[in-house]
Amino acid sequence: MIAVDFVGALRKLLRRFKHDKLASVVAEWGVIEKHTAKEVFQNQTLKTKKAVVEGLLDACKEKQLTKKNVAELDLIYNYHHSESKKWSVFELHSKSGQHDALQTKEFGAKLREQLNFYFKHDLCVKKVDSALWIRIGIHEGASSQLWLPSNVIYMVHHPQSHYIIFSRIKVSHKDYLMQAVLNTLQCTEIKELQLTGQSVTSLADLALNRQSQGGFAQYRLNQVHGNPLSRRSQRKRKASSEIDLVDVAVTNENIKEREKQEKQAEDVFGRHRQPKLQKLEYRLETRFRGTNHAPAMALHQQSGTPFKCYVKYEGPSVLEGIKGLCNKGLASYPLPYHISNAHSLGKNHFVLADKKKPSPKGK
Repeated sequence: MIAVDFVGALRKLLRRFKHDKLASVVAEWGVIEKHTAKEVFQNQTLKTKKAVVEGLLDACKEKQLTKKNVAELDLIYNYHHSESKKWSVFELHSKSGQHDALQTKEFGAKLREQLNFYFKHDLCVKKVDSALWIRIGIHEGASSQLWLPSNVIYMVHHPQSHYIIFSRIKVSHKDYLMQAVLNTLQCTEIKELQLTGQSVTSLADLALNRQSQGGFAQYRLNQVHGNPLSRRSQRKRKASSEIDLVDVAVTNENIKEREKQEKQAEDVFGRHRQPKLQKLEYRLETRFRGTNHAPAMALHQQSGTPFKCYVKYEGPSVLEGIKGLCNKGLASYPLPYHISNAHSLGKNHFVLADKKKPSPKGK
């Protein structure tokens, strides 16, 4: 029989999935037998979501379900709905420059062993494509707090990389968790990068492929026609669908200017859709340079006092938005380095300051 204290958590978790996704999720979970699940989902379109969930709970009550089974379903939910959380990227360092590239079972066993020194916990590890998805449930307080979001940590790690992506971590857990990860992977240091967002896939792309973003991404994404070293002219790409749909009676008087704008945007950002970042933040600590527009600030500029301000770009996909502005000719070229290379800097929180002048020799 399923433990009573799991029923509420399992019911709440099943209700979070969309009605039409429950069948595929239950199959992926693999706890309920296929023939039992088939009976529950028979005539699913005629049943309410509540009725389907209660049917699944009845099927689960016949099983010896554990906390781990419920935790595995929670991990599946958060994998499929990862954009509902905020994630942060951390970088691993070791003296040799390498770390242990552990596979699913070995990673889970070693991490569990290390976490046992600090927490009573349950651990789930699931391999999705080339990444390990990890769920750590910290047991503290009453049993009713077992499923509190603040007591659950999610991690994503590509075994051959130096990066780990974490969901939010409670301050009281952070140091112990980091030490457990270091010991598991035989590393000496773990450093938090200023790279955060809601898309795990995009954060992994920005961290793992820092040297092949923007215009260089065409080689990684196989978007190059023929040998790039060949002197033969490349086949012209088909005009964009946007132009194809325009009324033939309408002409663009600035078509050359538009092509120039699109070429400039392509050189900086590439042809592909940009990785999703929900924000770019810049903290400026530089001298004021806009005296042509604000003459009253001339004294402030002469004093050499840093002009501090905070700039934030925010939206569903900021990099794609900036690329769109460039395509429409709404951005001035050349773009500042911290904008044009934002996809290759491995962070989205910046502090911009004036370069310090080298001190004279002998001083």
